[in-house]
Amino acid sequence: KILRLGYRVYEVPISYMGRTYEEGKKIRPSDGLKAISTLLRFVRWGGVPPPLRPIDPLSADKAIASIQKHTFRGLI
Repeated sequence: KILRLGYRVYEVPISYMGRTYEEGKKIRPSDGLKAISTLLRFVRWGGVPPPLRPIDPLSADKAIASIQKHTFRGLI
């Protein structure tokens, strides 16, 4: 939906350590079924995808600078 509205999506690296069941992991098989049903619902949506355009170098530089500014250097 975000792409269809014309926004650009950037991947930002993170570090993450999931919890174990003893530490309080709360995901269940039913959560997987909900995720699959949500994916199928969006696949069936017949919207028109937006045209893909090249990234403006200035916009890319601003995005990279913003990511670097908000990255916790000790975690990556």
